[in-house]
Amino acid sequence: MDYGGARSARLTFKGDKKPFKKHKKKKKEKKRSHSSDEGESSAAGWRKATSVGQLKGTIAVRWSDGRFIGAKDNGSLELWVSEDAPNPEPAQMFTVIRPNETQIALKTGYGKFISVDNIQCKLEALTEAIGPLEHFEPVFQEGKTAMLSGAKNNFVTACRGELFASAPSVKGDNEICEFVYESTGDDHTVKKSKIADPKKIARKAGLSREDIKKLEAEGASIYEAIVDKRSKGKSDKFCK
Repeated sequence: MDYGGARSARLTFKGDKKPFKKHKKKKKEKKRSHSSDEGESSAAGWRKATSVGQLKGTIAVRWSDGRFIGAKDNGSLELWVSEDAPNPEPAQMFTVIRPNETQIALKTGYGKFISVDNIQCKLEALTEAIGPLEHFEPVFQEGKTAMLSGAKNNFVTACRGELFASAPSVKGDNEICEFVYESTGDDHTVKKSKIADPKKIARKAGLSREDIKKLEAEGASIYEAIVDKRSKGKSDKFCK
């Protein structure tokens, strides 16, 4: 089954009558108490996510061929089969940060964030702060999941073990993945994950309240200002 050519808010399957679109879970679905999916989550372990709300704490991303995204100490990202299969290895586990309600940022065990290279659109893990290039949106539909780059508005696709945010639509297995999270065995009692407050992060990075107000008035990105501030701080440090 193929996804069609629209992006982000509206995706379609080729040949399907129904549009592939993101939608909020209905209240009735939230009230379901012992469905088959919930039965699968009754035991501790790694579980497949079916909504962005389940992505909190530690997660992993498994591609359609069973390989996980893994980070290396040089900042490169590759797909490889876990030695702890079906569970991920430590290098294939990421900490989730939620910059907003629909998107996530992923931090590696080396303290770097997964981002998209501006030139080749290749995924790598070299940045120390969250900006637009570090935003990704998990897109769920009918049991299928894809990973959309917030900055490029392209889907992440696998090519020879590497990942690129270069697919305008989801056409096949190269773009299909699944997010798995570490379950405690009592998923429906876990509190809703917190959304990162950009203003609080900005103040910790050294931006004043006046700076933040000015950015908001200009419609500028607070996250980009945080990255610039931290980059300047590093440059000043090494210039001394």
